[in-house]
Amino acid sequence: EYGEQLKKRKDVEDKAWCDAITQKLAESKSIVGSDLSHDWLSIGDSHVCAYARENSSVVKQDGTTLFGQVKEDFAYIKSHIKPHHKGITISLGNIDVRHHLCRVENSISTISNMMQSLSDFGTSLGIEVEYAAPWPIEFEERKLPKTGYYKGRPFWGTREERIEAAKSIEAWMYVKNMNVVKCPK
Repeated sequence: EYGEQLKKRKDVEDKAWCDAITQKLAESKSIVGSDLSHDWLSIGDSHVCAYARENSSVVKQDGTTLFGQVKEDFAYIKSHIKPHHKGITISLGNIDVRHHLCRVENSISTISNMMQSLSDFGTSLGIEVEYAAPWPIEFEERKLPKTGYYKGRPFWGTREERIEAAKSIEAWMYVKNMNVVKCPK
């Protein structure tokens, strides 16, 4: 609802223009990135665009977690893989690090189980798979929108605990011989 969102801003003076945007969008046909004819699919959480290959279809679902995908047997990802896709970049784990892994007991066991499931899933696809390592851990003072909060908090665990969780995920990727993509150091 971009027109409505813009209309609510204090710095937007032309409200009729916002209504025109709303009308134009209502008449537009929506497509999903995976419906494009690109032979590579990049899919995952809000960080997926940072890892997407040039000329790949991108499907971004903010808040998508590795835990949730494992629990649902990767149904969301499966629903976007098309016969023309020769490869896929999967970006998951960022939300798990920020909110979930520092809240659960046995986080190392949890990480190990999730990574095994992710590795098995990728192998089952029969196409080339890249796995995005979690993004570097944010500084606690970073202003996050409330939509990025979980149970009223922007982060769970100390920065050091979140760094260790991210490192553990990446280490498991290498243990499982997964094709890892990550941001530069």
